[in-house]
This record gives sequence, C-alpha cells and structure tokens, in this order.
Amino acid sequence: MDDASNVNDAHSLRISAAGRPGEVLLMKVAGYLDAANFDRLEKALEDALDEGRSRVILDLAELNYINSAGVGVILAAISRARSAAGDIVLVNPTQSVAVVFDLIGMSKFSHIVDTVEDAEATFHPPTG
Repeated sequence: MDDASNVNDAHSLRISAAGRPGEVLLMKVAGYLDAANFDRLEKALEDALDEGRSRVILDLAELNYINSAGVGVILAAISRARSAAGDIVLVNPTQSVAVVFDLIGMSKFSHIVDTVEDAEATFHPPTG
C-alpha cells in the first residue's frame, strides 16, 4: 500500500507561487505535468493573468515530465501574457522536459534560460 502512495506522490504535480503584486511572479512547477493534472497549472496561470500578473517566471527545475497537454497550457499562457504586454519565461527545465521542448522547437515560442536571475533580467533589462 505504501508503494502505491509513493507512486502517486512521485507522479503528482506541485505548484507554488511567490511575488508581490506589481512584481514578476515566480511560479515553481514540480513533478509530472500531464493530461491528468494540466488543468491545475492552467488555472494557476489563468488566475495570475486575471489578476494582472502578466510577467511570470516558470521554474521547471523539478518538473520531471511534461506531455503535449502541459506544453499547450504553457503556450496558451505565453500568448495571453504577451497580449497583456508581459511574458512567461521558462527556467532550467530538467533533461526530460528539455528533450520535449527541443523536439517541438519551444525555443522559437518562448524564452528558456538557465537561472531565475537570467529570467528576471529579461523583465528588467540593464539601463544605461
């Protein structure tokens, strides 16, 4: 019985968000993003965008799996954020997620960077 719960935990989706209104929102996505739970990320992103949070960093350092449903949610949110003069920057995807992104050419549609600091810099370019 413990094994079954461990499998479910290993395949769950965890989402956390931090940042004050008016600032860039840092959203961490961990676990598995697939057809069984993509709607949770979709709702989290829609809620953020509905609140005017159009500048979002998605930290994917602990996302172990993504399928087409998850990719679709991210692409739709990017489009909506850009329509609101914002953007969604993807940070540090795991190897398995990076492979999916490479296969679909995600870098043509989104900024993918290595660190949260690099992502923040896309929203706050150096002045001078």
